[in-house]
Amino acid sequence: MNEADLKFFEAVKLFNENLFWDSIEAFQDSLSCGLEDKYVDDCFLNIAICYMKLNLFNEAEEYFLKAIESTKTSSGDQIDFEGPIYGKTSDRGKLGLLRVSLARKDIKSAETILNELDGTESYIEINGEKVSMHQLAINEIDLAKKSST
Repeated sequence: MNEADLKFFEAVKLFNENLFWDSIEAFQDSLSCGLEDKYVDDCFLNIAICYMKLNLFNEAEEYFLKAIESTKTSSGDQIDFEGPIYGKTSDRGKLGLLRVSLARKDIKSAETILNELDGTESYIEINGEKVSMHQLAINEIDLAKKSST
């Protein structure tokens, strides 16, 4: 395992410990050290999630877009398993962008992104039940609509 991969796995450890600033720095270090292509999309996705946790939505949006773009050029857009999440990085990035839109109270943009999640195989297991990312997005948009009235 090379230095970039070690930094990546250290970043994941920091992320799991909710040390988001340290995690972002470690993920960025792993990219700077020449992280293997197969991890680049996950690296960008994790940086985006860190920024979401820190309520830095512009930065999160930037990295969700990078994650989606990197699936086109690096390792391909494969189904990943991560805890209760089963899905393509691009779908997870789109769900992240939808959540950024909702955080900004931009329901129209969220609904546009929702269409891109229709028909996806990606899901999240919640209370033992598989919920598609599309359905999860519908639920979150409905909740946002109710709370804005």
